[in-house]
Amino acid sequence: MGGACIPQPPPAPSGYTLALVKQPLAPSLQTALDAGNATYENVYAYLSRSDFAWPYSTEASLERAAAAVLAQGAYAGYRTDPAPAVLTYEAFQASIGHPYLPLLADLRATYGNGTGNVQVKRYRRFFSTGPNGDNSRSLNVILFPQSFKVLVFEWTYHEI
Repeated sequence: MGGACIPQPPPAPSGYTLALVKQPLAPSLQTALDAGNATYENVYAYLSRSDFAWPYSTEASLERAAAAVLAQGAYAGYRTDPAPAVLTYEAFQASIGHPYLPLLADLRATYGNGTGNVQVKRYRRFFSTGPNGDNSRSLNVILFPQSFKVLVFEWTYHEI
């Protein structure tokens, strides 16, 4: 008996784009997000999940995932960040306030595959809301390359 060889998928072409398809969050993650948001009145976060098809042998890049997120109108204000940061998932977790730490631990356990190199690209915005007030926002694009998922964690802090 003979069998046909299955060809190896090609590497990703240089100009590829990711087509993100919104998906619901796991209910446990929504519960953890709601609990974090209930902690302080001046801190609030949003979390969304998208999946993408990936027929290539190489992994999707964080740059392409971030470009796909920034192409969405809701995140246009972050496009002007002159120096977005690239973080490991551990550095990202360490930089987020404690109300969301359980969420971030669950996020990796829910959508990671245990061995993938989860990467984060952070964009920031700061602006004044009055004579003594400030608003700080952070858009975190989280790529799970082996699970074919992009999560967006937007965190807002304001003083009045």
